[in-house]
Amino acid sequence: MSDASANVPSCLSPVDLAGITRFASLDDVTYQDVAAVVRECEVNRFKPNPEAALDPRTDLWINYSEARRRRPVSGDTVTGERAGFDGEDCRQSTPCIVCRCQLTPAIDVADLRDGKTFITFNLYPMVFPFAAGSSCGGQGLHLLQWCSTHHEADLHNLFTPDVAVILKRLAALEQFLLHSGAPGFPRTDGGRHTGYAAIMKNRGLKVGGSVEHGHQQITHLSVLPRAIAADRDFLAREGVPYATSLRQATTPELIVAEYAGGLRVVVSPFMRRPLEAVILPAPGAGEYLHDLDEDTITQLATALRETTGALALLMEARKLSFDYNLAFHTGPVGLLYVEILPYTQPYGGFEHLGHYLCQEEPGTTARCYREVLGFADPPEEEETDDSDD
Repeated sequence: MSDASANVPSCLSPVDLAGITRFASLDDVTYQDVAAVVRECEVNRFKPNPEAALDPRTDLWINYSEARRRRPVSGDTVTGERAGFDGEDCRQSTPCIVCRCQLTPAIDVADLRDGKTFITFNLYPMVFPFAAGSSCGGQGLHLLQWCSTHHEADLHNLFTPDVAVILKRLAALEQFLLHSGAPGFPRTDGGRHTGYAAIMKNRGLKVGGSVEHGHQQITHLSVLPRAIAADRDFLAREGVPYATSLRQATTPELIVAEYAGGLRVVVSPFMRRPLEAVILPAPGAGEYLHDLDEDTITQLATALRETTGALALLMEARKLSFDYNLAFHTGPVGLLYVEILPYTQPYGGFEHLGHYLCQEEPGTTARCYREVLGFADPPEEEETDDSDD
């Protein structure tokens, strides 16, 4: 270890966290309070363009922010080892911005068994609380939920009760955003909500994570992300949620794990990349994180911790860096589900035209997960001889 890295802190101190905490809990503030803090803090210097583009072929929204090109790559050393991936070498590599408390104001803090989980604003946001009446697509809030004040702590290595706390505070933030009555946002879900909330996790530079310290992202949007719109359209067309349809389409060999209450981890028969998996709550659990009851939150926390922990071991065995996304499909989708999307194979040319080639079969991925988790493979069906004697 170099002299420079030896002095890099490995956690955010309680004193430093207290110094940046603007609101201890979301329970005590309004949306206008939170938006005012964003406009007043350093985020305002790096806000995106208010205008967003809508691709008429696909209904995909594209936001533009030249400021994000200059955001640093933040790791645990100053050696720059994580810089230099796919043209990112122009970005400066710095020690962990979280542990050094180079953060925007915190607006929610909760205790863990050791340390705290807390929420701040993304310094280089995708959307921004522009004045009401601004162009749709660019309006909103972009927030970060840090898993822990400890640098190495993340969903795959925390205690399950701590992961449950993290999910509960993420659910509270989702509810706060959607129930806020934020000005300038459309009423959604039959008037039940204001705008839309999208939740994502990026771990690793290869999948968009420029900060190594474990975190999730949540955005409050005035438009519905296309993938969630596809889930909504599937529900309208088929009459059942996609998560329910996927459960029905999953053969026993593609089931990784089942938990009390009906939550299930599966490998989709439509898997696009090796080691992808899907977490499916029991039917009727809810469309949003804040719809889930205490038991389902605990099941989801257990499944996330165990499956991402297994993924870490599997990627290490394949000599791959532990880079993955979690895509939370929440919203007007009938039943929420969570995709685990590791970076295990680059995208090829034809895949940009919509024809995919995956270098592993779904059954192989499911067996790999079961082996690491210690679950037995399903019994093979006996062949029957239907020939005449």
